[in-house]
Amino acid sequence: MVWNMIEKNLLEDIATPVELTRYAEVLVNCALGHGHGIEKGDVVLVGYSQSGALLLPYLQASITKAGGHLLHEPDISFPPKSNPNTTIANLGTREQINFFPLAHKKALYELADHKISLYTDEFIHKIDIDSEKISDKTIERTRIINQLISLKTECKNIFKSYSIAYMPSQPLAANSNVTLAVFWQQLVQACFLDEEDAVERCRQTLKQTKVVEDALNAMSIRHLRLHGQDCDLTITLTPEARFRSSAGGNMPSYECFVTPAASQTEGFIRFSYPLIYKGHTIEEAEVHFKDGEVTNFTAGAGLEAFTSLLDLPGMKRLGEFALTDKRLSRIDTVLPSAKLFLENIGGTAHVAFGSGYKKCFVDKNITPDCNEASDHQDMVIGGDFTVTATAVTGEKIDIFKNGQFTFF
Repeated sequence: MVWNMIEKNLLEDIATPVELTRYAEVLVNCALGHGHGIEKGDVVLVGYSQSGALLLPYLQASITKAGGHLLHEPDISFPPKSNPNTTIANLGTREQINFFPLAHKKALYELADHKISLYTDEFIHKIDIDSEKISDKTIERTRIINQLISLKTECKNIFKSYSIAYMPSQPLAANSNVTLAVFWQQLVQACFLDEEDAVERCRQTLKQTKVVEDALNAMSIRHLRLHGQDCDLTITLTPEARFRSSAGGNMPSYECFVTPAASQTEGFIRFSYPLIYKGHTIEEAEVHFKDGEVTNFTAGAGLEAFTSLLDLPGMKRLGEFALTDKRLSRIDTVLPSAKLFLENIGGTAHVAFGSGYKKCFVDKNITPDCNEASDHQDMVIGGDFTVTATAVTGEKIDIFKNGQFTFF
């Protein structure tokens, strides 16, 4: 049977029942409901693959105790040689590659009030970055995701909240060159599972990031200059742009992020941490911008993969800029296979090549100079840098220095 394609989940011997219980409680009672949890009668849709199944009974218990109902959305992972997505990309016509019926998703979304997506990798494999059909599949997948987002708003039950989280697996850990035990410990630290009241501790962190979000928006910032030894990058914000924090949408998340004006980025940035793209590791990347567009770039490793990424439609412009205060984050290990952990290392900044967030505007329907792209890929910079903001009045203030916000 398919569910026996992998051996026993090694996490069973590492994660304790107490930690798993607390993790489920954090996801249900903090990550959902924007920090407030679910309400009695709410339906929670849980998307998971094989490794995520370990958390299901704990999620079921948390959801049940909160008076809710659990819906399953299993996503079976396959090894490379028998991966249906690779097969259809290699053998299918464009019409076959583009085929994706939405009716079954719509039925689930109409029933659900909240969604938890447990991210993991069951198998490590590299995708042929030169395959035109694979690129088509990436572009089409983004179109499908956009359709699903639109679909949610059409459903009679719009999701009240969602959360993206990780359930570590051996391949996911190996792809970051750490043991599964180290990966799990990072999750324990990030979600405060070593504290008796992990839910309340996570709620306090969400409240702190919201304080930062409100303070940044009160400044009426028009330009942000990221400057230091490895960067001198100026980002412009439109008057309609607003900083946001995740409010549980990502778990963990301590960042405050904004969508920059796509056509006005200037300068350069050298990234401290790697990006894993289609199984290929991109390291020591340096990128130069003019008039919002990438003009030239290099990489110490993975240049071909980086070129493939930037060659996709819209990927030479930025869709996000974000900062993470080192006082909020307990993540201290680089996990490039888990992007939420990488971009939430304390004292870092990250930008995303590709699509911008429409939610980072006063009105999601009025999003001037918001980048449109086929993907969204974050890259992270650490080290010694300062972020100087220029307000609409022309006043300049250093808002981020020595790894932390100066006003918080």
